[in-house]
Amino acid sequence: MAVTELQGNRVGVYIRNYGTTNAFKRIICEETCTIDLNNDVTTTKTKCGTFKGVDVVDWKVSGNGVANFNPAGTEISADALQSLQVARTKQEVVVQNESFTEGVTTYDVGEVFRFQGAAYLTAQQITFPTNDIVKFTYNLEGIDDPTLTES
Repeated sequence: MAVTELQGNRVGVYIRNYGTTNAFKRIICEETCTIDLNNDVTTTKTKCGTFKGVDVVDWKVSGNGVANFNPAGTEISADALQSLQVARTKQEVVVQNESFTEGVTTYDVGEVFRFQGAAYLTAQQITFPTNDIVKFTYNLEGIDDPTLTES
């Protein structure tokens, strides 16, 4: 069995206004990113056995990082994310691998891992600790089912 390992630093989170053809902007200086998928389950126990009803998937992408207050035009950081949250702007979110070479094999963007969907930025926290750098967290709540392959 062939194994393709993927280092976390080779995965980026990109967003743009939903329904546009604007260029995606990468959330920069991230420390971690998490994709969380859940389905609510209803259990009904009868004399015939136990039955499970599975609801549609509920998902979110969340992460944390160091705030960069001078991002490049292809990047987005904590302060710009605040504007999207306040405006309740629906976003298209893509979490995917960057292009990279592993041994003699080269992988294109999104070839190893790709997750995409519409979401709203629903939570953020920016901390200004004494004797440390400014950090932020974010939470993007998904709408409908995500797309799990390149479109």
